[in-house]
Amino acid sequence: MIALPVHAEDNDVWRACSITSVNMCTPIGCSGRKPTISIYIGFHSDAIVQRAVYLRCAVAFARCDRYDPVVRRIGEFLIFSLPERSLFSKLATDNQLIDVAAVRDTVFVARGRCVEAAPPPRSQWRSGKD
Repeated sequence: MIALPVHAEDNDVWRACSITSVNMCTPIGCSGRKPTISIYIGFHSDAIVQRAVYLRCAVAFARCDRYDPVVRRIGEFLIFSLPERSLFSKLATDNQLIDVAAVRDTVFVARGRCVEAAPPPRSQWRSGKD
């Protein structure tokens, strides 16, 4: 797969993101963790419709939890947010991804690289609304 930059004028973004590092931070401090997730983000916008998807998957894009994110462009970044889940992903123009998730008083910061790709098979998707 070829990595393509995301530009503000893009109306379609479909990226498979491999996580390369994870830091877990608690009130006591931060420590590195082994990556155990992959992330797929998709966004389409035109004059009539806007659609987006955020898939949080096991490594290799299996067993994906599906969410409907709020998507905003902020400068050169595309932000996929799930405010009700205390989670957001920030995609840079060089296809670097930062994913931040908070669970109680613990914050996970995952970093990775994304490539343009079709989504994982729908048979791997589960509703993440539970």
